Amino acid sequence: MTNAIKQFKDVELFKEISAIELERAIVNMGGKESLYLSLITNFYNAQVNIKSTIDELYNDENWEQLYRVVHTLKTNTAYIGAFVLSEMCGQVETQLEDKDYSGTLITALAKQLGNLINDLTNCLPTDDQKEENHISKGALDTLLLTIRTLLSKSSLDVETRLPSLQAMAKNSSFEQDITKLVTLILNVEYEKALPLIDEILVKVNEQ
Repeated sequence: MTNAIKQFKDVELFKEISAIELERAIVNMGGKESLYLSLITNFYNAQVNIKSTIDELYNDENWEQLYRVVHTLKTNTAYIGAFVLSEMCGQVETQLEDKDYSGTLITALAKQLGNLINDLTNCLPTDDQKEENHISKGALDTLLLTIRTLLSKSSLDVETRLPSLQAMAKNSSFEQDITKLVTLILNVEYEKALPLIDEILVKVNEQ
């Protein structure tokens, strides 16, 4: 799987995905299909390897990090209309809170998320050629500094800045680093995201 950011073009593509209640999700967003496309694109790029992430955390018995990942997924799957998956995330969250580490439900969740990612992959445009985006480095620098400040405060508001960050970096030389950064933030791995921001800032200022 390439690290390049993938972009969904049409909400109609998701009508055949059984895990997504498309009409309900769009109604929840005030009928704004463009907003939905932005959110599901963000979800896909951040969670494209989510099955292996959950499997690895479970095998490592990293219950605290697994809880954080599932907690974030509970909200994000609801945003894109995967309401059954969101409810499953809530059940796993409760299970982990109760220190019940039996794997049946967690394994089922990872499998269902993997199936969703596969379905979304099939909705990607076949022609993924892109022209390089010559972004405003000053704007990117400012946004990264804002995100860094929010991260240092462990503010969940940081997630509201991610769609803008991805859109700004799309097809640019910073695209892969930004994709990795967004994934870390959505997985609440702030301790890894902060030094990565510093690395990206250095690259921005060097160019």
